[in-house]
Amino acid sequence: MKKNNINLILMAGNAEITERDVYYKGYLPPPVQSTTTLLPQSVPFVPPPPVDIRTNAHIIEGELEFEYILEGDDSFFSVNLWGAGDHLLIRINESPYFCSVKRYQNNSYVLVNYVGVSSAVTKNEKSALMIKINSSFITVLINEIVVLTQYFINTGVGIGFNVYGPSPLKILNIAVVDKKPKVFVVMQFKDSYNEIYEEVIKPICYEYGLEVTRSDESYRNGSIIREILTELAESTLIIADITPDNPNVYYEVGYAHALKKEVVLLCNDARTNLPFDLADFRTVFYKDSIAGHSQIKIKLRKHLEEVLRREQRSQHQ
Repeated sequence: MKKNNINLILMAGNAEITERDVYYKGYLPPPVQSTTTLLPQSVPFVPPPPVDIRTNAHIIEGELEFEYILEGDDSFFSVNLWGAGDHLLIRINESPYFCSVKRYQNNSYVLVNYVGVSSAVTKNEKSALMIKINSSFITVLINEIVVLTQYFINTGVGIGFNVYGPSPLKILNIAVVDKKPKVFVVMQFKDSYNEIYEEVIKPICYEYGLEVTRSDESYRNGSIIREILTELAESTLIIADITPDNPNVYYEVGYAHALKKEVVLLCNDARTNLPFDLADFRTVFYKDSIAGHSQIKIKLRKHLEEVLRREQRSQHQ
């Protein structure tokens, strides 16, 4: 994990920005006029445009973290996650919710998740906000407490901020923490497959700076199946050996496909026919030999390079 520098640029609104901070100045609404006083008809008050801040940050697997201070009840801010196929906005203190998630689609904002009430948000005190982002979910934590989790298919998101309302507001110490993309391996736990995992899959993944694991290497407490489903959801890439007819492996591959994960299938070439539902997927065939292991390394490298190229392209969309 590494913490990256982040560049900010103010596109609109009444704010100042420094290297990692945003100081929103708010605005003064017009005084309330007495309804008994006869005054000339006045022009309706139009609030100034919200603050619009763009950044150079891009996250596939990682965290966005910062601190914020709300100086009144009537301002709120939005963290905008702009992906290639999905756009989410995490909003803090937008009445009537403590924290809400909206999706931008068809030129409008649709509420998809929320928690708490805006009156419970702490004012005039510093709070820490972290958004954990992986390829399937975002998790919002405030002061290290999980307040909301939202399903989100992510191949890489850009990050921006908006601030609304009359009260001043500060967003401080903005930082992005990158994590290594994660690979989860699905296979039977037998000597022949253990060899492929230890001698082929692990070294190749490490070459590309990928974190790799199997379910038998995890030491979390709790349900094993829930742990496997969590690993599938949090991983960028799934590598599955489908040589034997193993119901557990097929279930996990199907779950990964349902999550729209990148899946690389491996199969011993002694098997002549693949299951019908998997026959159309690109599969790396290999032989049980030293030469066969060399061939699978070459093919697996090509698959990983293609996956990483697609992710790299998504970063610049």
